[in-house]
Amino acid sequence: MTRDRAEIDIELMRCLAEGDDLALNRLMDAWRQPLTAYLIRLTGSETTAQDLAQETFVRVYRHRLEYRSSQKFSTWLFAIATNLARNHARWRGRHPETPSVTKTSASCPLRPKPPHPTSKPSPTSASRPSKRPSRNSRRTCAKYSSSPPGTA
Repeated sequence: MTRDRAEIDIELMRCLAEGDDLALNRLMDAWRQPLTAYLIRLTGSETTAQDLAQETFVRVYRHRLEYRSSQKFSTWLFAIATNLARNHARWRGRHPETPSVTKTSASCPLRPKPPHPTSKPSPTSASRPSKRPSRNSRRTCAKYSSSPPGTA
């Protein structure tokens, strides 16, 4: 007599809640492929889908004590995955992809080239201080730079 997938999932979640961490491996084996396929459809990226699927199982483990056996495990699992995909899409909207820095971008005209080790500094860079001292450091320096009374 074979048990229904839903009954097996509920039993595995019960075992996971009771401390049998290997039950998560069985859930991952059963649900990784369908979950990843679903996330690929949502995100359009296999790499992102795999990352989100992994994070989904992390959340399942983290919230294993909050799972209610009255609800279907697959619905709970896919709700977690959907929320993670939405959060990821929101994050991507706020952080658009920028081109990666390559070796050819080192010759960017907007970025000054570093001086050659044997070259002399230019007159403009030598006359400019690289960093303005803070007000507190100037006070401290003034306090200690004056010559002691009676020695001049």
